[in-house]
Amino acid sequence: MKNLLITCVTVLFIFISSCSNNEIQVSTVCDGDFARYEFDGNLFESQYAEQGGEFLTPSGYNCGIGAAFSENTNHLIINIAGSNQHLNIRTIYNELNFEHEVNSAYYQNDDYTETFGEYTSSQDDFIKITELDLDANTISGEFELKIKNSNSEEMEITNGSFTCFYHEI
Repeated sequence: MKNLLITCVTVLFIFISSCSNNEIQVSTVCDGDFARYEFDGNLFESQYAEQGGEFLTPSGYNCGIGAAFSENTNHLIINIAGSNQHLNIRTIYNELNFEHEVNSAYYQNDDYTETFGEYTSSQDDFIKITELDLDANTISGEFELKIKNSNSEEMEITNGSFTCFYHEI
């Protein structure tokens, strides 16, 4: 009976230790995958989410930022989520450190009753890819854009930056 009790306590200790180590691994796995931007005077940052998502890291984590890129057609999709918001930006990549035109954008924020999905191109809007590693499938960049809701209210997204793993499409 004593051996059974010692075995149960040992297994419980190992289980508790492995859970706390897993939390450390989750936080470090998202260190290289992040995004931030300002919207309506507020800073938003991507956040780790326990549930799955559209774009996951190679380890299977949802870090609140993800990308899909086609080396054949140069189509790029960036998804950023966290703090009750979601931003999706699409463009066609041509070269590093070039301010590319934003082809479409979608923004949803739970603090607003309207979704900002009507994107109208502006000469001030851009997405610039600052790093692209085709071997490691990682991408970094900056962005700024304006989008409108159905009432034609315009909102600016400024000082945007991201770094993340991308999935080949």
